[in-house]
Amino acid sequence: MLNLVTNDSNLIIGDSNSFFIKLSGFNNLAVPGYRVSDVVAKLKELDNGEILIIGVGVNDTAIIEDLKTGNKINPNIDDFKSSYAELLSLAKIKFKKVIALGLLTSTEEKVRLVDAEIQYRNKSVIKHNNLIKKLCQKNEIEFIDILPYFNGREEELLFDHIHPNEDGKKIILYALEKHLY
Repeated sequence: MLNLVTNDSNLIIGDSNSFFIKLSGFNNLAVPGYRVSDVVAKLKELDNGEILIIGVGVNDTAIIEDLKTGNKINPNIDDFKSSYAELLSLAKIKFKKVIALGLLTSTEEKVRLVDAEIQYRNKSVIKHNNLIKKLCQKNEIEFIDILPYFNGREEELLFDHIHPNEDGKKIILYALEKHLY
């Protein structure tokens, strides 16, 4: 665990790939399954603070098929861009310092979750990650690109199709630590 001089107005918000992050002086509000729009809605409910770490976006890249109906939800980069831009704008208003974590690539295997099948394609993950990077640059927000650590090393650094194992978590924490000091 990192030891930072901070207060309770420091937050981590995002999806399951942020859920594991435990930092002294930070409250972690990450929720598995969150998409960018979920984080925007949650952020609207929160008070202003000091430091915000955002780790969300990979679920927006998923292809989801309802196995009962055959309906598919495909990633929409334009909707993603709009939602992520809103997220950064709101975060910048509410927090003195904002840090955005990049996305992780996946093994690209199809996984069944209840009555749905989900698949992450790295081409889409990379495209979305690059968009986050550009939006952060435009908004003068720190961006931690963790994708280069994972791309091509998914079998080594993930414990399943999309979530980091202990070595993957250490890489994310190391990259994050460099931005917090």
